[in-house]
Parts: sequence; C-alpha cells; structure tokens
Amino acid sequence: MPDETAGGGEAATTVEATETTTTEVKEETFDEARARKTIEAQRESERAAIARAKEAERELKELKKRDEASAAEKKTAEERLEALEAQIASGNQRVGKQAIRAAATQAGANYPEDIPALIDMSALKFDDDGEPLNADELVEALKKSKPGHFGTVVPGSADGGARGGGDGGKGLSMDDRLREAAGR
Repeated sequence: MPDETAGGGEAATTVEATETTTTEVKEETFDEARARKTIEAQRESERAAIARAKEAERELKELKKRDEASAAEKKTAEERLEALEAQIASGNQRVGKQAIRAAATQAGANYPEDIPALIDMSALKFDDDGEPLNADELVEALKKSKPGHFGTVVPGSADGGARGGGDGGKGLSMDDRLREAAGR
C-alpha cells in the first residue's frame, strides 16, 4: 500500500499548484485621471467633427448661392440675347423694307411704298453685315407676277372719266389748264 500513498500524495500536490495559479490574477485599479483624460479627448474629437460639419454646411450653402447666382445670370443673359436678337430682326425688317422700296423704285413701281406689303419679307436674305442680298430679285419676281403695280401711271379724273376729262387726255395740271384758257 505504500504505492497508493505515494500516488495519492502526488495528486494532492498537483491540485494545490493549480489553485495557487488561479488565485494569483491581478486586478487592475480604476484610474480616475486617466478616464477623465480619455473622455476629454473624445469630447474634443466630437467638437472638431462638429466644427468640420458646420464648415462643410457653410461651404455647401455658399456653393448653392453661387449656383443660384449662376443660374440667374444665365437666365438674364439668355433674356438679353433674345432681346438683342429681336432688335436685330426688327432692324433687318426696317432695312429690308427700305431695300425693297429702293429696288421697287428702280424697277418702276407705281407706288414703291406699297411694294414691301406685297413681298414675303421672310424670303429676304441678309449678309453678315445686315445688308439685304436679294431685294432686287424679289422685286423682279413681283414685277413678273403682278405687272400692274409697275409702269407709268395714267392720271384719271375724279369722276372716273365720265365727263371726258377736259384736257383731251393731255395730262395737264390745273395751272396748265388755266394758262391755256387764258391764252398764254
């Protein structure tokens, strides 16, 4: 039996060694200063993040204002462009009518001031300087299609010739008629 005692003694020694190892764990003590320092660092980090977020918001608002200003400027520029184009079109219309009247006069129109109303003014073309290019051609085309607006005007009498026109078709003015009547 001595073997049993020797074997039993070894087992008791092993159990004691295990108990001492588990009970020797160190407990860490609470350090208030270190905890405050950690909390303060976290708060400072949060303050910095909030400041960055506010700065980003300000920048975003500024960019939005610039974008709105750019949109407003673009709209204003587009409106100005439309107004200028309208002025150019109006000026071209005036210049075109004058060119048509001049061409009508050269073509022998009876009433050149009426000819622009008879021509499709949208067919009139302009060069880069705003000068009409085809006024003569348009007037010539009108002359071919409506020849009654061109040629010499034969003055008629107010009564449409019912009384025979007193000057025998000579086309005399009132002064000429008086001179003729007076024998001069």
